Amino acid sequence: MAALAEVGQTGAWLIILVASIIAGLLFLPSAALMERFPGKSIIEVGEELVGPYFNGLLVIIFLIFCLSLPALALRQYAERVLTVSIPELPVSVAMAGMLVGSITGCYMGLEALARSSLFVLYFVGFTIILASLLTYPYWRFEHLFPLGGPGLGTIMKEGLFRSSLMYGVFFLSVIFPSLKNPEIRRTGLGAIGIGGLAITLTMLAMLLTFDVPVLQEMSLPSYEMSRLIYLGRFLQRVESVFVPIWALNGMLHVAVGIYAGCAIITRFLKLPYNRPFLLPVSVIIYSLAFIPTNISQVLWIDFHVVRYYAWIPAFLLPTVLYGIEKVKKKGKKNGGESNAQQG
Repeated sequence: MAALAEVGQTGAWLIILVASIIAGLLFLPSAALMERFPGKSIIEVGEELVGPYFNGLLVIIFLIFCLSLPALALRQYAERVLTVSIPELPVSVAMAGMLVGSITGCYMGLEALARSSLFVLYFVGFTIILASLLTYPYWRFEHLFPLGGPGLGTIMKEGLFRSSLMYGVFFLSVIFPSLKNPEIRRTGLGAIGIGGLAITLTMLAMLLTFDVPVLQEMSLPSYEMSRLIYLGRFLQRVESVFVPIWALNGMLHVAVGIYAGCAIITRFLKLPYNRPFLLPVSVIIYSLAFIPTNISQVLWIDFHVVRYYAWIPAFLLPTVLYGIEKVKKKGKKNGGESNAQQG
């Protein structure tokens, strides 16, 4: 959020709004592609459309994408928990504890992850609304002006690249065979809408609470905003209530990434079970999380690399596969019509 405020200034919340709309549009070809191949994940669809060799390259890209995201999330959430609650605890121990919880969730299966995510969604949504609204005494509406921030051109450009904020809908293409409802369009658009609205409102509340120069310098703006909440002498420091919920949300975030990585490997190798890959994939993610030397490098990589280019594997590559499918379908149709005329 702080880095986004540096780029978008007073128009940072508009960038998130534009990014959500663009992400919804970019998701439509991916949804249409998967609905044409019921019972198959994007890995099997890619092999059918482009062959095993080129699909192997796509799998490597998808796998790097699905492993780097939970690694960064694991490091960020562990660092945040240490910063706000247990600063003496080694970061390796904090990450190991979160990783154990994530592995347990993956071992219990996709349905357990889905039900847990739905359960946590209510608490996360409640904390977002509570933390945003209870800072109302500190709101200054002049912080939002000029409304356009750096200008329309910058907002549209950043909105396109920041559509990577909604990269999570890509996982629907990976777990598509396990979904009870084969129409993922409504599910994906609903997730993008809810996520985009939540992030937009949070960014808006931060801009109302803190001036842009102040917000740019914060490493944990959501935590700093929650520290301002004061409900009376006997109800203070309510941010301590939010920390366990944020940690649980982080574990689910990492668990989804681990499950997606295992599912990609399993589908590519045509194996029946993904549980044997849980431990190796988790070790890889744990090791990748140590590559950045400090939290500043983690945030830089997350904002300038992952959040800037994640739209390519999440949206662009599935759209390319959708275009190939359309061309092949048109070629078969034209070929069938030509044979019928010759006959």
